[in-house]
Formats: sequence, structure tokens, C-alpha cells
Amino acid sequence: MPLDPQAKAFLDYLTSPAAQEVFASHGYRPVNEEVAAKYADKFPTPPKLFTIDSLGGWSKVNDEFFDPEKGAFALIENQAGVSTDK
Repeated sequence: MPLDPQAKAFLDYLTSPAAQEVFASHGYRPVNEEVAAKYADKFPTPPKLFTIDSLGGWSKVNDEFFDPEKGAFALIENQAGVSTDK
């Protein structure tokens, strides 16, 4: 399914230097490398930093945690009596 042009424009803006400057000025770690370098002293690299790849990638994590039938969150919600039906 193609992304709506307005949604794509918004997503493109979110990673633009202008938007990343706004996020960084409000305390959010920027993902744009140039803006991140500018705010490096405000956002030091945390110890033991890891990525989703360290956990097996998004496919594995989505299946393991978010699958609506067998994922960890579905099991927790079912045990709590919360419906996971859509």
C-alpha cells in the first residue's frame, strides 16, 4: 500500500535538520547525525547501548512480544482478563 503523499512529507520532515533541532531543544535525542553532533554533550552515549538487532531484529521482536495471539503482551493481557480481539 503506497504511503499518502502528505504522510510521506510529514515523515520526511520529522527527520529533517529543522525538526531534529526542535526535538533536541526539547530534550529528545536527535537521529539526524549533524544535529546529534551539535547536541553530543547533551546526549552522551548510554552505557550498554544496543539496537533492535541485538534482540534478533524487528521480525523476531514483533512475533515474540506483539503477536495478537501468542505474543508476550497478548498473554499478559489475557491473564489479566483483557480482550485482545480487534
